Amino acid sequence: MATRAVIFNLYGTLVHETCQRAMLDATVRMAHELNVDPIRFASLWFHHAEQTPRDRALAWIESNLERVCKDMEVELHPVLRRRLARQRDELMVQTLFPRQGALRGLAKMRGHGLKTAVVGDTPPDVPPLLQNTELVKHLDLVLLSTSNTWRHDDPRVLECVVKELGVPAQTCLFVSTGMGEDLHLAQSLGMTAVMLEPEMSESDRVIAGPPEQIRRVGTMLEVYWLATNQSFSAVA
Repeated sequence: MATRAVIFNLYGTLVHETCQRAMLDATVRMAHELNVDPIRFASLWFHHAEQTPRDRALAWIESNLERVCKDMEVELHPVLRRRLARQRDELMVQTLFPRQGALRGLAKMRGHGLKTAVVGDTPPDVPPLLQNTELVKHLDLVLLSTSNTWRHDDPRVLECVVKELGVPAQTCLFVSTGMGEDLHLAQSLGMTAVMLEPEMSESDRVIAGPPEQIRRVGTMLEVYWLATNQSFSAVA
């Protein structure tokens, strides 16, 4: 069955896998600005991150800052709150810089008539930041999970993606680095699972043999070739 859509797990495929490190760095910076214990601050930050709703009056980051500072009995001036939030935004934007070949690959896929989508687990402030990047111009659908919604490896996420795209799951490629169970989930829904391993050489891809019918590729161009049924030496 011909491929009609390519779905990516955001981190590691379209952008580098630096989100967790950036979130920790941003949290430590905030603690230093507030002159508080960074370990306790980070512990409270990630605890509240799972519970803080997206406040209508405050952006999510500012709302979370309010909760953490209240627990630590630290006075948080509105001006400082906004400045800390801006600093985090600047750091998180850096994590959304496209991987080499990502924009070109997406453009070629859409030029071939393929639909493109992205999923992934992110903090609530990442989806709006992504909307201001070049990547979003090449995506038909963005369905990022946050701490207040489904995880990306919840089957409802991929089910929702194919429904929104209007294509059968059997016509979709799902591309991920394979760090979790998402590739197996995609397979269980009838999708073609593709593991993107940018550091893997061509000979590795030929010799290793993808386990459980999971295709292994090393570049976005190879994803494009696979999606368009064009042959190349690294894919059987």
